[in-house]
Amino acid sequence: MGDNRGMRQAFTGLFTNFSAGKPKGFTLAELLIALAILGVIAAFTIPKVLLGEQHQKWRAIGKEAATAFDAAYKAYQMENTTTASTSATHLTPYFNYVRIDTTSAVDSYNGGTYTCSNTSPCYMQANGASYRFWEGTFSGTDELAVIILSVDPDGKATGNESLDLFLTYGGRVHSWGTMVPGTYDSWGPYFADPDPPWFSWD
Repeated sequence: MGDNRGMRQAFTGLFTNFSAGKPKGFTLAELLIALAILGVIAAFTIPKVLLGEQHQKWRAIGKEAATAFDAAYKAYQMENTTTASTSATHLTPYFNYVRIDTTSAVDSYNGGTYTCSNTSPCYMQANGASYRFWEGTFSGTDELAVIILSVDPDGKATGNESLDLFLTYGGRVHSWGTMVPGTYDSWGPYFADPDPPWFSWD
């Protein structure tokens, strides 16, 4: 009997010592402060992360458009003779698209907007982008004569700049940022200008 009482006292003491050393929990005020700090951090970081992901997606769309522009020109050349009067619209049959839009507004260069029309339609892509072919022609057979394709990565007038791609008569695709001095089309010469903030060739 005495042995059992001693054993119970030993276990009770052990439990008491364990309970006394157990750390206290956070108070409600401390939890609310921690949540507020996390909320402020999230408010600053999440939009930047989302914007970065969006720009990465749009950059891929821009590069895909450049590849399609180049491929369409090569396909056109296999069946036709390129001349000074060849325009971007001549390449239309060599592009893939989901539908033709003649009423929607899309983003244009330098933050402007453009309304698709019957005479200058937008070609909507499966990835959500829209292609618009400028009406200019090569206007010459010089290596640096160009025709132009405008690419709106989200296919909507949301205030973002579109990407303008310049296809040279010699078969190279440039953007504003990589424009070669002396490049021109039927409207005259073009000079290097910044690309939209979401695009780079890197």
